[in-house]
Amino acid sequence: MNFQKITPVIFIALFFTNLLHANYTKNLFPTKSGGLSIDSPTQGTTVTGDNLTISGTSTHPDCILRLLLNDTLIGSTQTEGDGSWSFNGLELPDNNYAVKAEIYGTSGSEFGILASATSDFNVVNNPRISVTTPIANEVNQIYYTNISGNTTLSPLSPVRISIDSNIITTTTTNEAGDWEYDFPALENGEHTLFVELLSEGVPIATQTVVFLSLSPTMICNNGQLGLVQGTVPTSGSGTGNGFSYSVAGATVAITFDSAFPSIPTAIATGQYSSGSSTVTITSINESSCQITFSGGTEKVHFLVLYCFF
Repeated sequence: MNFQKITPVIFIALFFTNLLHANYTKNLFPTKSGGLSIDSPTQGTTVTGDNLTISGTSTHPDCILRLLLNDTLIGSTQTEGDGSWSFNGLELPDNNYAVKAEIYGTSGSEFGILASATSDFNVVNNPRISVTTPIANEVNQIYYTNISGNTTLSPLSPVRISIDSNIITTTTTNEAGDWEYDFPALENGEHTLFVELLSEGVPIATQTVVFLSLSPTMICNNGQLGLVQGTVPTSGSGTGNGFSYSVAGATVAITFDSAFPSIPTAIATGQYSSGSSTVTITSINESSCQITFSGGTEKVHFLVLYCFF
């Protein structure tokens, strides 16, 4: 092997590798100062902090830029070929913010900040209301419907509650913005909950939840309640909390993990995307039950209970 012929090739390869690396580093960290601006949010403006974008321009394309909010580093990015840059999808709570953008590079023999820009702005988010219970597309509690949630306004902010387009009541938030109301048990089936956060009688935030209700007519007084409940799809097989299931055609077979002392009470309803759903308990014994459902049913919700005295 002739090392004298190979050595120049190696040196040439290393030279071009170092040159490429130097050029890449030079692009990322410029060697002369230039302009940098924050174009949004502009100085002194008030914005909402939901999905906020902070953006600007610079005279340094393809360079590393870092962003600080109230002296806290939130991240870095690379400027585009035209020098533009942005930080997208920020979620900021209500507050006053001082934003600072910085580009680092080399000036002479020193490495440091070559360009910076600042902007002060305020974040005031739109009021929000959320529903904690009932959970969308799930079965509510047995003997009553617990309706609760949270808002970003407190205390004593009015919340109007409607079920199936009927106004039920108006309650108020506590110091933490929480609100709650217990409504008597609803008829079995699908229901629509609509809540409104009010200001001077006008809705300023709303939320809609569609949920299922299963409410047995019997109440277990002075006894211990045995309960199996769950949601199953209309195909396949599997297990749930205290039961297993298997679907054949339009019939769901439920097997309880532990048998009841005697035949329990059972009810069921269906969830559907459009049209109507018919769900029927066709048989039940101490250890299992069978449920049939009509076409269009996406899920079957069931509840089996027994009182131990």
